[in-house]
Amino acid sequence: TSESIFDSNCITPGTEFMAKLQEQLKYFVFLKISTDPSWRVPKIYLSGHDTPGEGEHKIMEFIRYERSQPGYNV
Repeated sequence: TSESIFDSNCITPGTEFMAKLQEQLKYFVFLKISTDPSWRVPKIYLSGHDTPGEGEHKIMEFIRYERSQPGYNV
């Protein structure tokens, strides 16, 4: 039997793989918030492939923004 080889090129913004992954992540978060009370306490942010920017840059931008907010507490 021949095994399917995963094409890592599909892990780029705009691909069907990334669109499906984002939908599954949204469903997972919705399910957890709906069924697990401990998931209702923290804020959950999902910044998918359709939000411009590289992941690391989006994370750093988010951290800088949060640190600039009144009442920010390390």
